[in-house]
Amino acid sequence: MLAEMADNTSRSLEFRDGDKRLEIFLHRLGDDVVAFHNRCPHAGAPLDWQPNRFLDSTGTVFLCAVHGARFRRHDGFCLSGPCAGAFLQPVGVKVAKGMIYAA
Repeated sequence: MLAEMADNTSRSLEFRDGDKRLEIFLHRLGDDVVAFHNRCPHAGAPLDWQPNRFLDSTGTVFLCAVHGARFRRHDGFCLSGPCAGAFLQPVGVKVAKGMIYAA
């Protein structure tokens, strides 16, 4: 539920199907939610530096815990770091009646 996430916070989720594993994270931006695979496009490392901690100290960009790449929150564009110009892989989500759904 959207109400369970404070504005400008993230939550990681993991899905398993046999041996396959998918790690994503959701991030609330006001009444919207964006979602991305929890993998830096540079080296494939998880972005979060602690569970559910994806933002830098200013709270304005996602920060890769391994090499310090910085990503815009609304579209996952890499602003700086070893993957500058690349994007986080998006996951389609939508918010309807206060619930978050896969799109």
